[in-house]
Amino acid sequence: MLTFSSQAALLAVIVGVATAIAVLLRSRRPLTLRYALFAGSAALFYVVSLVRSMMQGVDFDPLHMIAAATVLVTGTRFFQALLSDHGVRATRRGRLAWIGAIALVVLALTPLTALLIARIAASALALGLLGSLVWTMEKRARDVESEAERWRLRYIAVGGGVVIVAIVVDLAAGQGAPLPQIGGVIVAIYLYILSQILVMQRLLDLHELLGKALVFSVLALTLAAVYSLLVLWAGEPGVFVFNTLLASAIILILFDPIRTWLEEKIARALFSRQRDFSRTLQRLSRSLLSLVDPDEVQTRILDTIYNSKRTTHCGFYLLEEEQAGLELTSFRGPRPEPRLEPALERVLLDQIARERAPLQRDALLVELERPAPLGGGDGDEPGRAATPSTLLAAVDAMSADVCIPIVGNTRLLGLMTLRDERVRAAFTNDEITQLLRVGDLVAVALENSRVIERLRDRDRLALLGEMAAGLAHEIRNPLGAIKSAVQYLQESAADGEGRDFLKITLAEVDRLDRVVSKFLDYARPTGGAFTPFDLNEAIRKTLKLLEAGEIPAGVKLELLLAERLPFVSGDADQIKQVIINLVLNALQAMDGAGTLRLQTEHAVSTHGTDDGHVVLRVIDSGPGIPSEVRSKLFSPFFSTREGGTGLGLAICKRVVEAHGGRVGVRGATGGGAELSVHLPVCLAVKSERELPVTDAAPQP
Repeated sequence: MLTFSSQAALLAVIVGVATAIAVLLRSRRPLTLRYALFAGSAALFYVVSLVRSMMQGVDFDPLHMIAAATVLVTGTRFFQALLSDHGVRATRRGRLAWIGAIALVVLALTPLTALLIARIAASALALGLLGSLVWTMEKRARDVESEAERWRLRYIAVGGGVVIVAIVVDLAAGQGAPLPQIGGVIVAIYLYILSQILVMQRLLDLHELLGKALVFSVLALTLAAVYSLLVLWAGEPGVFVFNTLLASAIILILFDPIRTWLEEKIARALFSRQRDFSRTLQRLSRSLLSLVDPDEVQTRILDTIYNSKRTTHCGFYLLEEEQAGLELTSFRGPRPEPRLEPALERVLLDQIARERAPLQRDALLVELERPAPLGGGDGDEPGRAATPSTLLAAVDAMSADVCIPIVGNTRLLGLMTLRDERVRAAFTNDEITQLLRVGDLVAVALENSRVIERLRDRDRLALLGEMAAGLAHEIRNPLGAIKSAVQYLQESAADGEGRDFLKITLAEVDRLDRVVSKFLDYARPTGGAFTPFDLNEAIRKTLKLLEAGEIPAGVKLELLLAERLPFVSGDADQIKQVIINLVLNALQAMDGAGTLRLQTEHAVSTHGTDDGHVVLRVIDSGPGIPSEVRSKLFSPFFSTREGGTGLGLAICKRVVEAHGGRVGVRGATGGGAELSVHLPVCLAVKSERELPVTDAAPQP
C-alpha cells in the first residue's frame, strides 16, 4: 500500500503534468513553454521518488540528482522569464545554474553519490541557486509601483520559500528525522498557483489567489477522503472495482455542489464587497433586457455601478456615427477628459478593436515596469504605436482602471470606463467578465436604437414624398399669384413706405419659394449619374466658386488635401453642393472671422473588411456646437439660425447616404466644430491609383 510520502509524490506528479498540459493548451508563449518544462521536470523528480518508495533496496540517488539537475535548469529559466530578467546578473545566474546542473549529473555518474556529504552538498547547491531566484523576486516586489504586481511577486516568492523549506524537511526525513514528508503536497499546490497566474488574463491579487488555492485544497482533501473511505472497504478484486466506480460516481456528483458552496463561503469571508458587486451586476444585466433607449441604458448602468460604492469614476465614451472618434456621453464622479488627443485616441481604438478585450491599467503598469516583454516575446511588435506608455496615457485621460469594449456585430461602438482611485486592481476577473456582459447589452441597445431610427427616417421620408408633390402645387401656385400682384402694385406705389412694405413681401415670397424647393429636394429620391471622380478636385473647383464673394476677407482658408487620394463613385455635382452647404454653415458660425480648414484623408477599415473611406473634414474656429444640438443637427427643419430652413444639412445627409457614405459632427480640437463626410472608395479605379499617404501636407 502507498505510504503518505509516496501519495504526496503521486499528487505532485499528477498536478505537474496536468498543469503543464493545461497552460500549453491555452497558450504557446515562451513563458508558458518554460513553465511546462519546469512543471514537467518537477513531475519527473517526483516520479523517481514514487518509484523509489515502491522499490525498496534499489539505489535511486543518481536518478534523483539527474532529475534535480533538470529542475535547477528549467526552474532558473522559468523564474528569469517571469521576472523578465536579462541583465548581467541574470546571465551569471543562468551560467551558474548550468554549471550546477552539470556538476549534479557528473556527481550522479560517480561513486561519490553514496557519500552523505556529497548528497548534502548537491542538495545545498540546487536549493541555494533556486533560493537566490526567490530572493531576487522578493527584492523586485519592493521596487514595483503596481500593488497587484507587488503582491503577485511577493506571493510567488513566499510560496517558493515554503517549497524550499518543505524539500529540506523531506531531505531530513529521508535521513531518519521524525518529520512528515510533505514536499510533494506543497509542490503540487505551488505548481497549481503558478499555472493559475499564467493562465489568467489579468494578474491576480493576493486575496483572489488565496481564495482559489483554498477552494482547490479543500476540494482535493474532501474528494480524496470520499474516495479513500469507499476504496478501503474493498476486500477482494471484484469489490475493489465496484467501490472504485462508486467512489468516482459520488465524486462526480458532489464536485460542482461542493465547489459552489466553498466558493460562496470563501467569497463571503474574504470578498464580501466583490460578492455584493457581482450580485448587483447580475441584477443590472437582467434589468437592461427590457430597455432600448441608449441614454436610459447608460443612466441605469452608471447610477447602479456608482451607487454600489465600488467605483469613484465611471462613464461611457461612444464612437460617433461616422466613427470619427470617441466622445464622452455620460459619466459619474469627477469629470474625465471629454475627448482624447487624436494620437492617443487612434492608438487606443486600434488596440481595442484588434484585441476585443478589456484594457486594464494595472496590467499596463506591469508591462511598463518590465525591462522586456513578459516571456521574451509577447510585447508590442516593432513599429506598432500601441506601447504600454501610450495606452496608459489614454487610460489615465479617461480616468479609468479598466476599459470595457462595447462591440456590435461588426465594429467597436465605444467604451465603458471604471476606476476606484482608493485601491489598485479594484476589479476581479469574475467582475470584469460580468462587466463585459453589461457592455454587450449596451451594444445591443445602441444597434437597436440605430435600426429603429433608420426605420423612422424611412417612414418619414416616405410620408414626405407623398406630401411633397401636393404641397408644391398648393403652395407655389398661390405664391406665384401673390408675387405677380405685388410686383404690379410695386410699379404703381407712390410713397416710399408702401414700396418698402412691398419689397418685404416680395422677399418673404422668395423665401417661401426657396423653402418649398429645398423641401422638394429633401423629399424626392436622390438620383444622378454615378461615375468615379476625384474628391480633391471637386473641393478645389467648389472653393473657386465660393472665393468670388462668399468667403469674407477675415476668414483664413486652409487646405490639407491628402496626396494620391483614391477615387470615389458618385455624382460630382451633388457632392459639390454638399461641400457648398458645409462651407457656408461653417462661415456663418465664424461670423466673418476665423480659420476654415478643409482636410481629406483615406481612412482604412480597422478590421480590414473593405478598402475604407475617403474622408472630407470641414473644421471651423467658431464657437462650436453644444452637445444637445449635435444629435439634431441633421434633422429636417431643425435650425439654430434665425431665418434658416433647417433643410440644408438634412439634404447633405441624404445625398451622402445615397452615395453609401455617412456624415458626422464633433467638437474640433482647440474649439470650433468639425463636420465630416465619409465616402466609400471606388473599387473600379482603386488598382489604377497608389494608396494615399494619410499624413496630408498643407497645400497653398
